[in-house]
Amino acid sequence: MPLTPKEAAEALLSVIPHAVPSATLEEYGIEGSAYQAQEFTKELLSLSLFWTGCALRVGAPDPIGKTIFEELYQCIRRTWVTDFELGEVPVDEYFQEVEHRRSTWEEITQQGGDPIAVISESSDFLESKGVTRPEDHQKVLGLLADLVPMEEIGEVAERIENEMT
Repeated sequence: MPLTPKEAAEALLSVIPHAVPSATLEEYGIEGSAYQAQEFTKELLSLSLFWTGCALRVGAPDPIGKTIFEELYQCIRRTWVTDFELGEVPVDEYFQEVEHRRSTWEEITQQGGDPIAVISESSDFLESKGVTRPEDHQKVLGLLADLVPMEEIGEVAERIENEMT
């Protein structure tokens, strides 16, 4: 029985990192304040949404892929406070920022940039916001590269493609 768009969105949500604890940042040698943990949560979610969008564009025909992505946004809205612990952040403002950032990342990939170039831009973004220090750039790259579930997103997207066709 094929997956519904809601089931597909829930499968994708299950592999996306949720609230990042301060202890995780500290494991990478990054100061772990509550503010920083919140900013890393948003950045990991943003990157995950970007790669999810890429995977769905490749594996799911457009009306279905778009519907799945919209369902994913609704799943995130429902778990914004509980799973992502971002209650102080207006979700609509966050989604607007993600859309703006997506265009930057798409430009990087369209110019031949690989995933590490996208992650590097994210590290630069966190630094420009004062979330991280310049000397922590490599640590931030390592954390983002380790925690953005590109492979898992690809696997779920492949499963969605196989079960929807």
